[in-house]
Amino acid sequence: MKIAHIAFAMTWGGGEKQMTDLIAGLHQKSIENYLVCFEGSQLSLCSDKQTRLKLLRSKKDKKQNARTLKKYIEQIQPHIIHIHTGSALKTLIYADRWLKMPKIPWVLKINGMIRKKSIFSKFKYNYKRIIATHFVTKAALENYKKRVAFRKNYNKLEVIYDGIFLDKTEPSLLQDFRQKLIYLKPEIKIIGNIANHTEAKNLEVFLEMAKFLVYQEKRKDLHFIQIGRKTKFTKQFEQLVTDYGLEQHVTFMGFLQDAECFIPQFDVMAISSKREGIPLTIMEAFKYNVPVVSTVAGGIPECITHEQHGMLSPIGDAQALGQNIVKVLDDDVLKQHIVNQANEMLAERFTVFKMTQNTIAFYKSVLS
Repeated sequence: MKIAHIAFAMTWGGGEKQMTDLIAGLHQKSIENYLVCFEGSQLSLCSDKQTRLKLLRSKKDKKQNARTLKKYIEQIQPHIIHIHTGSALKTLIYADRWLKMPKIPWVLKINGMIRKKSIFSKFKYNYKRIIATHFVTKAALENYKKRVAFRKNYNKLEVIYDGIFLDKTEPSLLQDFRQKLIYLKPEIKIIGNIANHTEAKNLEVFLEMAKFLVYQEKRKDLHFIQIGRKTKFTKQFEQLVTDYGLEQHVTFMGFLQDAECFIPQFDVMAISSKREGIPLTIMEAFKYNVPVVSTVAGGIPECITHEQHGMLSPIGDAQALGQNIVKVLDDDVLKQHIVNQANEMLAERFTVFKMTQNTIAFYKSVLS
């Protein structure tokens, strides 16, 4: 089976990591993978060596990209075109209407919550060439049905949970916050967060939570580490650190390659999002036995039951988030129970093997 994966993201996030892991899993099952992405994108740099790459040169030249895409699809003749980003879908629709793409089934992946309800969004996401659409959570599927899906297309929608490789990073390759990046005394507990600086990640709540713990709960034994790509929102977050008097307690690390390598040093993984699929960092925290304290955003309750696989707080409630962190830090029995249950959940539902198995079944159902 040949699959052409189309993804136009320039930066690196959970969705890109999941796509490259899926391609690696498919390769292990002897499926040929072809990836179309932009030259200079993180995907073009991080793609597996077994994946055949086709690089588009300019984001602005829509017509040229459409021509190149059509010609490449005609050349490789894949069984399925798997679309991983909304911008790629737009270009494919343009190519189909302008140049008439080959009659190869399209499948679409939706990683998060659709917000737009415009006429164009409904046209795009219900385009006639899309044979099936799959989602990373049930919550994302239901949100999609309410916002953009035509009722006649409900039977084309399916959930395939993302997954990670269970192999742990070699101890010698793990990065050390305390010695290499910032000096922290051994007794200091690290509350970690890995998220790009976007509106959906709600990092102002992460900082409000830090303020609550340091100044109301008097937890001077905590340091808050935030890893993620900086954006137009970063200055706002940095100003909040100053306004809240947290300069000695919060460190923004910016984007770090292989951020997973830092997770084993976290005492708690804290997630403050207001919109999510299921963050990849939850699965990675499960793998390294780091307890997760999170909001109930999106599909997160599909992988965390409160006080079973982690701790859940209402969206936007910084105090509840902080109180749950204190519970985990101060109750070793609860912490051990959480990490044990989370590890079992991970092995059962959120592995690359399971994701690959479900995706292949999905492909076969599309082709039949």
